[in-house]
Amino acid sequence: EWKSQMESNRNGLAFFPTHKQEYYLGATEKVMTFGRNLTDVLGSSKIEGDIVGTFFMDVGLGAFNEIFKQMSLNNRDRVYVVDVHGIILYCNNASEIGMIYQANHSNDMLHLQQETAENHLQIIGEFYKKELFLKLEQLLQTITLVIGLCIVSLIIVAVWFSNRFSRPIRNITREMAKVESGNFDTKVTVQSADELGLLAHGFNKMVGRLQEYIDVVYV
Repeated sequence: EWKSQMESNRNGLAFFPTHKQEYYLGATEKVMTFGRNLTDVLGSSKIEGDIVGTFFMDVGLGAFNEIFKQMSLNNRDRVYVVDVHGIILYCNNASEIGMIYQANHSNDMLHLQQETAENHLQIIGEFYKKELFLKLEQLLQTITLVIGLCIVSLIIVAVWFSNRFSRPIRNITREMAKVESGNFDTKVTVQSADELGLLAHGFNKMVGRLQEYIDVVYV
């Protein structure tokens, strides 16, 4: 069957789909074969020359494995190389090689297809959507968790800062209420050297001075 195709395609490049390399002893690998007639262009008086032989070249499927090995494929994902007749030349599932390609139109699958310009082969990818977007979902969950932790941390820090600054002010306000009621025997504990600490120190000094003035007037 190869000879008849080579005779009909005298000067062109013939292509033979994936088949077992079983035409010599001990070979079982699946290969694709390219064929080209060899013509005598010097010793022939004809314009096209006599065919003196045929050159066949086998290409193993390992060539496609090298191309597609960089893709992270799951068990349900499929990558096909299909010829113009719909025959599967290559598939990451070896059992489908040589069969007629039947598209999977399930809504669970993402279907991508691209035709090569030189030999009109179809590169077809069928990817399981759930597995395809699983990593994206995991990433989104991680981002959501990080954002949640950041929000909780910000709330905790905000509450801590609020208490840190509001507690001394509440203490001063409480002691001022005692002074307003006439109780000058009071004192605010100075807890820091910042502005609030200076305010507390000034309050204590003011109350002490008021008590001294009252004692002098009383005497």
